[in-house]
Amino acid sequence: DIKYDADVLIVGGGPSGSICAYYLAKSGVKVILIDSVDFPRQKICGDFVSPIGLNELKKIGIWELDDFEKTNVITQAAIYVDGDHLVTSKLPCMDGLPNYGRVIPRVILDNWILEAAREQGVQIITPCKFENYSVNDSHVKIDCTIDGKEVQFTTKMIVGADGSTSKVERIMNVHKHKPEKRIVAVRAYFENIDC
Repeated sequence: DIKYDADVLIVGGGPSGSICAYYLAKSGVKVILIDSVDFPRQKICGDFVSPIGLNELKKIGIWELDDFEKTNVITQAAIYVDGDHLVTSKLPCMDGLPNYGRVIPRVILDNWILEAAREQGVQIITPCKFENYSVNDSHVKIDCTIDGKEVQFTTKMIVGADGSTSKVERIMNVHKHKPEKRIVAVRAYFENIDC
């Protein structure tokens, strides 16, 4: 008889992994979520949350947090190419969605969503480095490293939510991402800017 550590193990604690974990746990599924780093953690990103994303955050209770209203509201966007202004436009109005977006640094946003998942009963294990997995008829074996020690989990399913260079996906498809397909990002924050 197989002893399962959880029904589902999710690799990756970013928004997609944490929201997936939230809804699975809310529906009664036993979930383990692992990530290679502790939260809160920095993640380079534009930090913009669209009206659709905001609607999802509302559903999982993020709008109720005290600091949510302190995040920056974005009602329009502009495009510049080589310093030349091309266009400025308001965000479109769509039924059932706010007519604005928000800028929420990932160090804050990802932690909010992860904590919402934890409140639904998700077991969060960090730092836990995903190493490998194998699929059998009745279970999935997942190999990880925690504090330099090898650890193995047995689940019914694995979800790869570990980003654009997903190790889960690379193992499944047995290929490496081509270096020329990588995107490099730079981010900076400014304060006291008059608009």
